[in-house]
Amino acid sequence: MVRKLDADRFTWLRGGINLPRKLIHRIGLLARRNQIRVASLSLVVGITIVSSMHSQELPRSNDLVLPMDAWACDDMKVHQVLGPQSPVGCDRLRLVKFAFVDFDRQSQENGEIVVMDAAAKHVLQIFQSLRQLGFPIAKAILMNRYDGNDDKSMADNNTSGFNDRTIVGSTTISLHAYGLAIDVNPVQNPYVVRTGAVLTLIPPAAADYVNRLDDRPWKKHRPGLVESVVDVFADNGFLIWGGYWDNPIDYQHFQVGRKFAERLARLTPGQAEAAFDDLVARYRGCRRASPPSVANDRTSCIVASDPTANDP
Repeated sequence: MVRKLDADRFTWLRGGINLPRKLIHRIGLLARRNQIRVASLSLVVGITIVSSMHSQELPRSNDLVLPMDAWACDDMKVHQVLGPQSPVGCDRLRLVKFAFVDFDRQSQENGEIVVMDAAAKHVLQIFQSLRQLGFPIAKAILMNRYDGNDDKSMADNNTSGFNDRTIVGSTTISLHAYGLAIDVNPVQNPYVVRTGAVLTLIPPAAADYVNRLDDRPWKKHRPGLVESVVDVFADNGFLIWGGYWDNPIDYQHFQVGRKFAERLARLTPGQAEAAFDDLVARYRGCRRASPPSVANDRTSCIVASDPTANDP
């Protein structure tokens, strides 16, 4: 949760004497510009901020949503991540930067993923929530590093977003090409294809994760399986999980509905953001409806929330 200082919500003290309102206002502006994120901080000698929110985790300073500049767009083209026929142009993409916890329980500050502008702030919320939950991520590097090669990215256990490509084994445009799909920890959450009685796992290193149970007697906990965070993605608009599918089963994959993605791509940026916000609000409203019932379980709310579900 992004927490910025608000002069109306903080008590400013100097030796027990309230400071003048103009000075409070000026310090508040400075704090907002720098997104100060500690509960108590000495800004100038003898001045302390006291916040009633001190018990809550405040955001990392590098949790950001940024537009793609010309250099970044050119780099994606050079590395075959953005092609001339992409369903969305570079102007509709955003770079989401975030901190995360890795599999050694260490904090990393270099997470990056590219997504459509309409979804960007909710994608940031997803990764902030994963960090707060202690859900580990192996790495999150832009697809430029892999020259748009999804197999290489998966083999490297890379969490990724935008990549202008087709669905594996198909000529259909992937939802990754809209910036509206996210793959998480591919080694722990493989792409599984069944051909007759034969299962093929991508990446091959995921063989230890065919069994999806984590709560197993005499077995160690296996962090990074996405079953525990499906609700985090759904709560932020990524309603469709590849683990729902029969064949292939794409455990690492979260996306929006295809028709909804196509609609967002046709809208202006402002309209698209409003439409995505409305999807999130509809889903959250359904899930939080009272009293709890079958009608507001996850599956029912996914079906009820997508505004394009009944489009021809």
